[in-house]
Amino acid sequence: MKKEGLNCTFYPIEYDFEKQINEIIKLTQKSEYDNVLITGCGEEQAVWDDVKNKLKNEL
Repeated sequence: MKKEGLNCTFYPIEYDFEKQINEIIKLTQKSEYDNVLITGCGEEQAVWDDVKNKLKNEL
């Protein structure tokens, strides 16, 4: 869904950690931009750690 007035796209992801990790990685890999902003909070810190580690391993 494209947000009006902003150069951004909103992608809601199902509340399942493994699905979130896989979708976040897929979105960052397919992005045409050098920088990607992904937000979350609370217990999702475990998701961010897994995402960072998997992306680092792919470099």
